[in-house]
Amino acid sequence: MSNNTILIVDDDLEVLAFHQKIFSAPRDADFDILGSRDSAGGTGLTCNAFSDPRDLLEEYGEQVRNGERYPLCIIDMRMPVMSGLAVALRIRELDPGILIVICTAFSDISPEELYAKLQTGVFFVRKPFVVDEFVLLIQSLVGNWNAQRALESVKTALATQVGKLEQVLEGTRVGT
Repeated sequence: MSNNTILIVDDDLEVLAFHQKIFSAPRDADFDILGSRDSAGGTGLTCNAFSDPRDLLEEYGEQVRNGERYPLCIIDMRMPVMSGLAVALRIRELDPGILIVICTAFSDISPEELYAKLQTGVFFVRKPFVVDEFVLLIQSLVGNWNAQRALESVKTALATQVGKLEQVLEGTRVGT
């Protein structure tokens, strides 16, 4: 049930390579959160990276139509084709449950404005950021998203089981 693939969109190819490196490289052994690493010592996350936000929206739209969802999208705020806010709004139309992390080095939009437009599940990170803190944030968000999906699955299975048991009780008239 868990999905550890994140989406990243940034027009700077060096930044995309940096993101892919920090999420796929083994982390320093001095500090670890139990269960946060995969067996190879990396973060346990994989990245689908896009330099053009239109490609991200097209591909993710197709995946959502096929029933596949990802927990999180990291979006650069300033891109020549489309602003990060516009990308965030469009990706939210495709999947209202996706978490969004907006990264920017500029103060051209306030976190309050982002929260007002995107509501819940949006996070704002100013560049430059501390890599370990950023990775920890992303891992925590993905872990929480996966836990929520697992909880929803358990609730659905429990409701189905309760419904079946109620039918058995009603059909057999046990206790009347």
